[in-house]
Amino acid sequence: MDRATVTGISLKLPATVRDNTFWSAGTVERWMQKPKRSNVLVAEASESLTAWQRRIVEEMAAANAMPFLGTKERRVFKADESIVEFELSAARAAMADAGIAPQALDFLISYSAVPEYLHTTGNGPLLHRELGLRPDARTIFVEAACNSFQAQLDIADMLIATGQGKLGLLTQSAAASRVLDLEDPASLLFGDGASAAVVGRAADGFGVLSSAHLTDGSVYGGTVTSVPGRRWYEAGAVVFHANDRALGRKMLLSIADAAEDVSKRALAKAGVSAKEIRFFAGHQAVSWVQRIMQEAAGVAHAKRVDTFPYCGTLTASNLPASLSIGAKEGLLREGDLVLLCSGASGQTLSSTVMRWGGARK
Repeated sequence: MDRATVTGISLKLPATVRDNTFWSAGTVERWMQKPKRSNVLVAEASESLTAWQRRIVEEMAAANAMPFLGTKERRVFKADESIVEFELSAARAAMADAGIAPQALDFLISYSAVPEYLHTTGNGPLLHRELGLRPDARTIFVEAACNSFQAQLDIADMLIATGQGKLGLLTQSAAASRVLDLEDPASLLFGDGASAAVVGRAADGFGVLSSAHLTDGSVYGGTVTSVPGRRWYEAGAVVFHANDRALGRKMLLSIADAAEDVSKRALAKAGVSAKEIRFFAGHQAVSWVQRIMQEAAGVAHAKRVDTFPYCGTLTASNLPASLSIGAKEGLLREGDLVLLCSGASGQTLSSTVMRWGGARK
């Protein structure tokens, strides 16, 4: 059975840098008073926490003690810059990396955290037109928030395995700066950018070897993009915000135990031991999340790329960013066993085991 492998990958970041001097000293001082209250609420329930949750409480306290939550810079779009243009640029670069023309693609799977319009099929049809794909190349829009890359990879693997396509393009973009309340400390955490990956048929033993998933709807609604206190279609500005802080904390507290679960299941399904993993790409929601996920998965020895301090979280582009930079810098090489792990508010988590490279000619 054919499996999917990444044959080309790219990351495109805007040139504009928003560093920590963007926020006034008074605003930062006001933020510094808030985490103290949330830490008390977490500590009150510490007796019932798992070992990983207690570790996360410590990490949260350490991050909250830093004025900028571990961030130094983030790349953001200018008001007149188009996210679609960045998606197109990333797509073209990924195709160049793979050495293919647009007409060779059988499918496009796209995700835009902030698409041009709501209630459409995302930016996918526009990308399809501008890239010059064949009319019969199907376009799919995947909505899995920060977990969208792995959802796309899963679908691509199934399309290739069932003979419904040989080559596909996966695109992701983050444009949180368009929907942030800059008076909210969460605005520190987000950066903008776009990424893309070309996937094709893998040689035997390469590409996607297994995946595992987890859904926990008990934290649904913790963080949302909407009009605060209302639905997104009601009057007011749509912004990303904590809709229910208790649910948001619960989601963060659960992330290591969930990562341990899905990663161990993915490794077992692939017949691979944790010690064989050479590269780890994890979600980077806040400064400590990728490192804790990696430890929980049992692959602390593996190489990784930390983009968070200088890019903030790139939502669904976090994993492609790590893979792209890792491959470019020689940290990720042909034949390396890779473990992916990411989560998304709501929440879903996924883990994928793959052997890097090995594209079938």
